[in-house]
Amino acid sequence: MPYLTGDNSGRPHQTLFWRQGGRSGLSHGDLKLVRMGGIRAIGNAKWELYDLSNDISEEKNLAKTHPERLAELVAIWEKMNGEMQGPMF
Repeated sequence: MPYLTGDNSGRPHQTLFWRQGGRSGLSHGDLKLVRMGGIRAIGNAKWELYDLSNDISEEKNLAKTHPERLAELVAIWEKMNGEMQGPMF
């Protein structure tokens, strides 16, 4: 709540993780990693990388031009994913 009221500034979390079906993502600092595959595309969809500090509308995919940053965020996503329980449905 303090972040919503303005009592605290900055980010409440440095890293956010999500996955749903074939869609996955990670927000880490100003960078956002996303994979938008459908349920049948799990493992086949390509990761995309965006710098939200310069590209809030996610128009410039940096995955090919910044492979080291892509690998870093994919490693973080894989570590967090490994700590999660598999889907129950």
